[in-house]
Amino acid sequence: EVREEAARALQALHRVLTAPAEEEPAAVVDNAPVSVAGITVAGSNSSTSAVRSDSELFIDPDLAGAPITALHLLNSKQLCQTARSLTTLAKPWCLGAEAVSELGTAVAAAAVTSSSMGPASGWRHWSTLLYGLATAGMRCDSPRSHLSHAFSRGCRVLLSLGMEGAQGIDVANMVYAAGQIKADPTVLRPVVLVVAEALVQGAELPDAKDQTWSNILLGLAK
Repeated sequence: EVREEAARALQALHRVLTAPAEEEPAAVVDNAPVSVAGITVAGSNSSTSAVRSDSELFIDPDLAGAPITALHLLNSKQLCQTARSLTTLAKPWCLGAEAVSELGTAVAAAAVTSSSMGPASGWRHWSTLLYGLATAGMRCDSPRSHLSHAFSRGCRVLLSLGMEGAQGIDVANMVYAAGQIKADPTVLRPVVLVVAEALVQGAELPDAKDQTWSNILLGLAK
């Protein structure tokens, strides 16, 4: 009986989160992009401070049409926690696989254009969000899917940050997620190169343990 009540509550929450939001679509940056391997890093006429600001959302013009739902009202921590909950929510007594797939797609769509997922969201929230979607079984079935666009935006944001704020678990989760969701490896490659170059130059990942490194290598192998 408790599980049935919980399931009904979760279904109601699912409807609320995926309903259209009373919010204007996020503004698109209008300055010409500078790209690394096709991934936007910054605007050509932007100052460094402007590039690092969440007001410049790292949103490509062709992504501005992503649906706006109540999920866009969540901050970056709340959005990535929603993604992490998907695996549990997929259990039959919760939402079930079909509803979770729909919710996962909505989370990915929110990550594409939400102002909360700009540079301030950092390595931790982007890697956690993508890891959560990956473990829930989400896949990049098309380069035009919301998940593919979300992964691309995440890589653009992380490229803008370099290794700032990155922990071993963040790198491992990002690489693992890329392998699991079958992301375009050419989109991930610039991020991997930034990490590799930083490590060669002496950067450290203090929290990295044997399992962390094995997860990174496993993700790269996929």
